[in-house]
Order: sequence, then C-alpha cells, then structure tokens
Amino acid sequence: MKKKLYLITPCTRTKNIFKLKKNINFGKINKWIIVYNTEFVEKKKNFSDNKSIIEIFHKDIGSIGGNSHRNYALEYLNKKKDKNFFIYFLDDDNILHKNFYKIIEKIYKK
Repeated sequence: MKKKLYLITPCTRTKNIFKLKKNINFGKINKWIIVYNTEFVEKKKNFSDNKSIIEIFHKDIGSIGGNSHRNYALEYLNKKKDKNFFIYFLDDDNILHKNFYKIIEKIYKK
C-alpha cells in the first residue's frame, strides 16, 4: 500500500499561497491543507474549485509562528481512520525544493 502525503500550510500571508500552489504537483500528494489564521486574513476560500485542497479557518490570538494552526491541521488528520500517510509542513513563506518529489519517492520506497 502506497503512503499518502499531506502538505500543511499555516497561512497569514494569503498572497503567497498562489505562488506555492504553482509548485505543488497534485498528482504526487494526497491533499494540501491550508489553515488560515483569521486573526490576520479574511475568512475566504481561495481554492474551492480544487478538491485536492482543504481550506480551514482557525483563530488563535497570540499563536507563535503558526504553531496552533499546524496543530489544528494535525487534529484534523488525527480523525482519519487510515493513518498510513506522511505530513510535510510547507509554510506560506517557503517554496518546495526542486528535488522534493524525488526525495519523497525515496522515502516511499523505504
């Protein structure tokens, strides 16, 4: 059985997620979970037409560096019955390494 990959992005900079989306190969991941920090961004879905993207809204005043938003996504995934997956945290101010998917394939094989 092949493992699944979930990307988790805590988001306070909505404009950055559009650039991130361009670098995601949705054929190689299961879902991209974006947890918008509604303390800083409006409560608006940006990708409702993409079934590979889960958009969640969470407000935790005083959360440091998106930690509560990462944890919120982990709680969401913890409810899944099938725990056969990997998680990768992709912050909204990062990009995926050019060899990211090659590295993931090596991990899948082990």
